[in-house]
Amino acid sequence: MSRHPIHRRDFLKKTAAAAGAVVLPYYVPASVRGQNRVSPSNKIVMGFIGTGNQGSGHVGGFTGMSDVQSIAVCDINPEGTNYGNKDPRGRKPSIRTIERMYADQKGKSSYRGVKEFSDFREFLQLDGLDAVCIAVPDHWHALIANAAAQA
Repeated sequence: MSRHPIHRRDFLKKTAAAAGAVVLPYYVPASVRGQNRVSPSNKIVMGFIGTGNQGSGHVGGFTGMSDVQSIAVCDINPEGTNYGNKDPRGRKPSIRTIERMYADQKGKSSYRGVKEFSDFREFLQLDGLDAVCIAVPDHWHALIANAAAQA
């Protein structure tokens, strides 16, 4: 009689574990495992409140970071040119900026998925936000920052 008998169940467990270790990397994308990119679990999910002169710059700056995922924009102004350099600013131009950057990153012609809000209270009810960039006039800062902290 053998000193180390191999039991059928032990053999199946070890075989399944070995097969899984070999096959799993072929079915799970490298980005999920954090290879070549930041894994989704290590990204900061971010939204923007106020996308005028200062806020539109923040949109481009944060969205360009590899560890940030921009998902929502909130501004009372849908679009306007009443800013310093007369370029369009507001909710819709910021959404176009984010979607263009993500389309370029993914090598696609377009990207959709950025949510738009005109009321910061509705925006703050959005699930999954890790951070909020607030770039509003001075008299709104405290109210919105307090509401964001509570959310």
